[in-house]
Amino acid sequence: MFALTAKFAPALAAALALAACGSGGQSLFGATQTQLPLADPEIGHAAGPAARSKEHLYVASANPYFVNEYTLPLRSDELPLRSLTNVNEPVPVFDDGSDLYVGSFNDGSIYVFPLPLAAYLAGSKPSHYSAYVEPFSRTDSASLTPPLPAAPGSIASGLDDLSGLTVEDGFLYVAGAGGRHATVLAYRLPLFAGEKPSGSISTFSPFDFLGVAARNGTLFVESTIEGSVAAYTLPLGRKERPEFTIPTVPQNDGAAGIAVDASARHLYVALYRTGAVYEYRLPYVTGETPRRLDVENQTGGLPYGIALDATHLFVTANGIAAYALPITSHSQPGTILPLHGSASGIAAGR
Repeated sequence: MFALTAKFAPALAAALALAACGSGGQSLFGATQTQLPLADPEIGHAAGPAARSKEHLYVASANPYFVNEYTLPLRSDELPLRSLTNVNEPVPVFDDGSDLYVGSFNDGSIYVFPLPLAAYLAGSKPSHYSAYVEPFSRTDSASLTPPLPAAPGSIASGLDDLSGLTVEDGFLYVAGAGGRHATVLAYRLPLFAGEKPSGSISTFSPFDFLGVAARNGTLFVESTIEGSVAAYTLPLGRKERPEFTIPTVPQNDGAAGIAVDASARHLYVALYRTGAVYEYRLPYVTGETPRRLDVENQTGGLPYGIALDATHLFVTANGIAAYALPITSHSQPGTILPLHGSASGIAAGR
């Protein structure tokens, strides 16, 4: 098995030394540090049901390990409704409206949670959980138990270090390290343990960090090493070639964030090392200059994960920044919610 170089360090984990990341499950962020509170109970409040939508935002932290659920629209002082606290180094997350998918960078496993989480919790027994879900309240913010290793109920992805998840037309697309290449695998849903992939793309460097997004029959794969976004027609087969490629900026130590809006008219790409999110019009025209959103100067953090709902672009950078759509080069975040952890993936949906 090969050893991956250190890839990135979210701004809130700047004090951590980057660890060499092995495909055998070594932590990207090193050993989990002392458990931190998920939000400041002195300034935060749990989002109440009144005048709030049924849409939610899911935000992962790779150190300490948790995935927080928030109600939308996002407010700058709210606490999470509940937290998944024992997924082993959660990095990619995706919500397809029916299920929440959480990928472990550490061990390459996938967790699937039926949505909405509140109904799932009310109707499930603890032995049926894919991972432990802890409702959040003011009183327990300082006494959460330390994160646990990956819980039973996870499904092996066939890859080692998961960096991207997306769903399109009945298939789950999983990106991560695998063998001698960074790879994207396609699985027919629902996902079962031991299921064989129906398609794959294995043309990327073993040291690459891949992000994936899909819409209207096209899969977009962001490569940090190559500095590109490649577009593939779905469903995937074997030995796939992209229909077209969008050049970005190579990042030897960077993270990949990518999302497509519901209309499939705009593609959003976060480039960690440049400190910006870029908006491309679809269909892509060769040579197009994207709109650049300077996230680092606006939030004080480097952009990692990005997600979209009907009205906002969400970016994890130090905390969670929400930009009203449509964005411009001069857009400012209407909301910035602090996150007491190392922000990684983000998903918006049910």
